Amino acid sequence: MAESNIITGQFVHISQSPASFGERLLAQLIDLFLLFCYVSGLTLLIERVSFPGLGSGYFLVLCVYLPALFYPLLMEVFNHGQSVGKLVMRLRVVKKDGTMVIRLGNYRKVKVSLDEFAHLDPHYQPVYPEAENLSLNQLDVIRRTLDSDDGPDRDRRIAALARKVRELLEIPATDGTADEQLLRVVERDGRGLGHRFMQ
Repeated sequence: MAESNIITGQFVHISQSPASFGERLLAQLIDLFLLFCYVSGLTLLIERVSFPGLGSGYFLVLCVYLPALFYPLLMEVFNHGQSVGKLVMRLRVVKKDGTMVIRLGNYRKVKVSLDEFAHLDPHYQPVYPEAENLSLNQLDVIRRTLDSDDGPDRDRRIAALARKVRELLEIPATDGTADEQLLRVVERDGRGLGHRFMQ
């Protein structure tokens, strides 16, 4: 399955492989089997024990069925995004503007160059201050376009994206900056302004 690229709030590029449907299904089946064993085992135990009140419906609901009902949520919240089934299958739920299940073995940080940290200078003066209006997702699109492999289609994509960025930020097309250079400067400015905003 294709990798999913994420930029965190600290502008770290992360690449990870989403879990396949089969892996998620197998993890779910493991969890369902464990829940079945838990509910049926405790129900049988309570029925055989003759303590007063233990066989009542309220006790079963409170001590057996409610924990089973909230098992997936509780395990993922208190066990770092992993139920027992996900732990066995080496999967984890992580947040990416919602919820996403990834394979743990394929989680890695993408190599970044020192040039990408120029925006951390507190005295950095942006060339295009309008770049602060770009979202992290838009900056990510610019970065992925710039990092794409050389090929006949790359120049066309860069030109189209530069045209859209000029239009969005109201940068005149006659400013003389080449399309690729414009995108690199806008991305750096967007990151630099975002960094100063978070301080």
